[in-house]
Amino acid sequence: MLIADRKGLSAISYQLLILNSYLITGGNHQERLAKASKVLQNGGTTELTNTPDLLLIRAHPSVQIRDIRALQKFLSLKPYQAEIKTVLIPEAEKMTIPAQNSFLKTLEEPPENSLIILCCPNKEQLLPTIISRCQLIKLPPKSEIEVNKSLITNYSLLITKILKSGAGEKLQP
Repeated sequence: MLIADRKGLSAISYQLLILNSYLITGGNHQERLAKASKVLQNGGTTELTNTPDLLLIRAHPSVQIRDIRALQKFLSLKPYQAEIKTVLIPEAEKMTIPAQNSFLKTLEEPPENSLIILCCPNKEQLLPTIISRCQLIKLPPKSEIEVNKSLITNYSLLITKILKSGAGEKLQP
């Protein structure tokens, strides 16, 4: 089941009782992390801090199989302070293909009391089998006003460059 939630996380609270894995797409990096933080709050974790029951998987420069093995070991342990063990992968698009394949078993049969949150600009950057095992949370696209402001700014810069260049000259970047 896929949810495209544009209004907030009200639908997520109930879903957390039955789902273990979420994929947050769209928006920018900060917006995806903010949404992940809200999912964590609804799941009983207070914030994105360094707690013993939260594992943050960072891409250095990519997420490798060794990172997935560390994740699997982490989730195999019982929670220490919170009611659930939580894993956050803020740049899931940087998972290597072997790492994604290794991660599938965990997504298929997540341990009890676990929550896995993946953040990715575009779901197509992940294997279809990863996507199919996650509850999808789509962040709303930029508003028309934001897009128009961006276009006006970019076109203004281009027009300025054209006006400053002479006839037959190359435009400088």
